[in-house]
Amino acid sequence: MRLSEQANAFLRSLVNRCDNEFRLGTMGVSLYDTAWVALVSRTVDSRATWVFPESFDFIYKSQASDGSWSGDGSVVDRIINTLACLLAMKRHVKAGLDPGYIDLSGRCDMAVAALKRDLENWDVASTERIGFEMIVPSILESLEQEGIDFDFPSRAALYKIYAKKLTKIDWEIAYKHHTTILHSLEAFVGKCDFDRLAHHTRDGNMFDSPASTAAYLANASTWDDRSEAYLRRVMESCRPYGYGAVSNIWPTTLFEFSWALSNLIESGFKLADLDQIAVESIGAILHSALTTSGGTAGGSMSAGPDADSTAKAITSLRYIGKPFPLDALFPAFELPTHFQCFQFERNPSLSTNCNVLIALLAYPQPAKYSSQIMKVITFIIQVYWTTEGVVRDKWHDSPWYPALLATQGLLRFLHFYGQGLFVEASDLISAKLPPVLFTILLQILQSQHADGSWGVNPNSEETAYCILALAQLASLPYTSLIHDQIDISIGSGRAYLQASGTATRAPIDPASHIWVGKINYGIEHIRQGYVISALAVPVPTYAPETMGSGAPHLSETQIEDFKELYSRCRMFQDCPAWRMRAWLIAGYLFLPDLARIPLDVFNRAEMKECPYLEYIPFSWTASNGMEETYASPQTMADMIVISTVILHVNKFFDLAIQKCGTPALNNLRSTVKSVFEKSSPGEKVPGHIFPDANDDTVHSPVDETSRAHAELLEHVVNFVDFVWTHPRIQKASHNDRQQLKSDMFKFLNARLDQCDDTVRLQTQKPGDLLLPHQTFPEQIQSAAADHSGSQFSFAYMTCLLGHSANLREDGPEEDYFPSSTIKDIAQDCSTHTTVTCRLYDLKRGNKKQHIDATFCPEFNGVTEGKFEAELQHELTRMCDYERTCLTMSLDQLLAVAQKDMGPARGKWIHEIVKVFSNASEIYVEIVEKGDSRSKSC
Repeated sequence: MRLSEQANAFLRSLVNRCDNEFRLGTMGVSLYDTAWVALVSRTVDSRATWVFPESFDFIYKSQASDGSWSGDGSVVDRIINTLACLLAMKRHVKAGLDPGYIDLSGRCDMAVAALKRDLENWDVASTERIGFEMIVPSILESLEQEGIDFDFPSRAALYKIYAKKLTKIDWEIAYKHHTTILHSLEAFVGKCDFDRLAHHTRDGNMFDSPASTAAYLANASTWDDRSEAYLRRVMESCRPYGYGAVSNIWPTTLFEFSWALSNLIESGFKLADLDQIAVESIGAILHSALTTSGGTAGGSMSAGPDADSTAKAITSLRYIGKPFPLDALFPAFELPTHFQCFQFERNPSLSTNCNVLIALLAYPQPAKYSSQIMKVITFIIQVYWTTEGVVRDKWHDSPWYPALLATQGLLRFLHFYGQGLFVEASDLISAKLPPVLFTILLQILQSQHADGSWGVNPNSEETAYCILALAQLASLPYTSLIHDQIDISIGSGRAYLQASGTATRAPIDPASHIWVGKINYGIEHIRQGYVISALAVPVPTYAPETMGSGAPHLSETQIEDFKELYSRCRMFQDCPAWRMRAWLIAGYLFLPDLARIPLDVFNRAEMKECPYLEYIPFSWTASNGMEETYASPQTMADMIVISTVILHVNKFFDLAIQKCGTPALNNLRSTVKSVFEKSSPGEKVPGHIFPDANDDTVHSPVDETSRAHAELLEHVVNFVDFVWTHPRIQKASHNDRQQLKSDMFKFLNARLDQCDDTVRLQTQKPGDLLLPHQTFPEQIQSAAADHSGSQFSFAYMTCLLGHSANLREDGPEEDYFPSSTIKDIAQDCSTHTTVTCRLYDLKRGNKKQHIDATFCPEFNGVTEGKFEAELQHELTRMCDYERTCLTMSLDQLLAVAQKDMGPARGKWIHEIVKVFSNASEIYVEIVEKGDSRSKSC
């Protein structure tokens, strides 16, 4: 069947499966909701009876061999499902109305054991499920009444959130107004008056939630026949999955209609080629829903409005030539910095803002909404710029869903920018947008499985997201060097989709439960629409010449030369060429932000350009890509900047000797001491917390008339001020900032000691051996290691990451490494990294009359007659030893961090330390290769 025929069959399926009351729902089943339906009982003629015994039979048959009810397989869904099913089973045991189920008590014991295992590993802080902070404590309280208690590590954190949320609920408002609390009434059994909520039912349901409707039906004093009919209608819709099961939400008419129609047209289907009867029917229902609700819409005719559904419905109508005004979107959902999905939501949704952006840009004159567009663009870019790890959305478990929506919105924006619109965005586009978009591209390309699929549990819907995003990203001019790989990835992804058969109607399997509700869910029509769209979308979506990318010029010749150079490094022996090109491109995209920042610290007018500067960005982007850790673009930019600044510090001290001679060293040493003694790093105060370079109490130049000396002193103060007043450093914990202060002080003093030893080396005659200040072991483990700036750089990165973790306004300041043991092991990793880098540096130091190993008595190469090759061999062996120690320390860090912090957070801590280690070694190894571009530096 041709794609156009598949698309039209899909549209007809949407219309034909919608009933006469405009109700449609093809969502997979929810064990959680089914358990609540199984709890509904009714007393008739003084006899209690279960109203939906088929629902209990479904959950009875669905229990896994380990005692749990799994759902999508995630820990949190397994916990929520198992809690609800256990409660249903205990209540059935207690009622004694099910003589046919003779093993219920044993099954309950198995469920308790399964819950204890999962609760032990549950990370509450990272959980995103609708209302989980209310639902889980409520069920736990109900189970306590049945004699079952659970104690687990995250219980206190969970109940803290629970207590806080309870205080914010005003039931008088809830009784009067149709709010989102109606979606989760099962969490408030015994806490609210269900009779006073009865008037909120729409078509018999509570906010399209079977679980909430079941709780209302079971606890209201008057039986509601319409609610019973609603639940039976949901069961009928889910019958293909097993009689008695219900879904997490029903109906989802507007959700399925608007997502399906907009996706097909955005992927290149021409309106004229689509089934006009189906399109007209869908358009009429969307238009009616918006009109009835005053310009906003929800996921169905009976649901409350949300910005996501409103934006998608308006966009779909715009695409089919039935425009609907955007005006109602703004008063209902616009906030000062972004658009909210629902009123009073806990945290903003990235995907909602992406859909709003797409709707705004679909307007015939998008410049009319320039202020809203710039607001949303800024919000989206900031989320991607600052998020450590892959970006996720509150409504979706897959990172590729928000990635797709972000690329669709941002690429459309760049297309308009290329036509001369939105010129006010120039700075934002040139500084942040290219790295953000290329980061998304890299993450997608590097996450593809060997069979062409994407997803933690490989599935066709996530694979479709990634294909559609790649088609968009292929439009960027700076992706041309890896276009072959993009084509290969799309081709293998499409082969996977075709083999899956999901372009036609197919049941939703657990791997496709990737949308976030109270538990995760999947929808047949949503998946099918994305798959058809991914098979059809043109590549690239836009002609690259029409895009206003804002990126710097990339030289293909230069990138290929650097690729060949880096391929000689140990870490890249077996690295695919396309990855190295991609990491090089990623590094170049940070250059606009990099070029101007060092000027704030040192006057480079007298410093010749250093070719080593070009190695720094790749060192970080390659390390980030190798580990697939994905530290944020913001952290990458900041580490590239500080690495560049450190290189300038080293150059600055060399020039200080050339310009002012050895007297400058004592003067600088005095300044460094005074600056750190006078500063108050523990105080968070704005502006320049370090003293002014012209303050006479800071320094006492030997010759007060010497402008050169004064400039040198000012540069040192400016460097310290640059580091310490960085906004992200200021948000780090007191302990992390104190460590940074200590390592920065050691770094500057070590550089001064290095300069002193270098002066002595330059004055020695052949055959002489002038001893340095320290022995080689002391040099390599302390001063010489400090002089490289690696320890200082690690402390700086720790503060940056601590800033990201401490962004909560009401949260306490926390050290980035949460325990003394983890901090100690991480510091040990940093030390081994630093020593390895210093050993590389010593291997090449003699060539430029800087300190090297032969300057130390342990390597008395001149008097003992050792050849240079022998010395190099010994230093190489020492490098290998330090790498072995580093590997052992990293392994220990992973084990301890995962035990103390959980698998996910512990793995991240391990990987981010490894990113630092790899970046440091990549840089010194490529410098050590000493190609022709480096020899002049």
